Amino acid sequence: MSTDTFLELPLRLAGYGYGYNEAAKYAVDYERLLITMANLYIFCHVGFKAFEANDITSAALICLDTLVFHLIASVVVPLFTGNIVRSVADDVMDKCQVSPRLQKWIPVIIVAAFLILASEPFDDAVNKVMDVTLRKILT
Repeated sequence: MSTDTFLELPLRLAGYGYGYNEAAKYAVDYERLLITMANLYIFCHVGFKAFEANDITSAALICLDTLVFHLIASVVVPLFTGNIVRSVADDVMDKCQVSPRLQKWIPVIIVAAFLILASEPFDDAVNKVMDVTLRKILT
């Protein structure tokens, strides 16, 4: 089985723009940049997979598979995870006596670090779920 360059770190982190946006929504106003970065990553990955395909039918199925994978692994999971981790970090920061600047940025750093550390397990979990669901239907 060949490795997918788009799923290797650090390139994979570009796909987590939605999660980083969720983490930083109170700290900075880079929403458009982060969302654009994630969308470009997703569409480049889909295009690359389609380019590698042997024929039109397999290209369409591979594109569908890759889009569904990224819908879950690059949009839903990072958004949900970023929101939950951000909420917990905000609650902890509210109980601590720290400067407003630290209170704003520490949760961003925590969410970004969590997404970096959890990227491979998240992708593996999404692949396993897709192996027993959508990929069985597509093959």
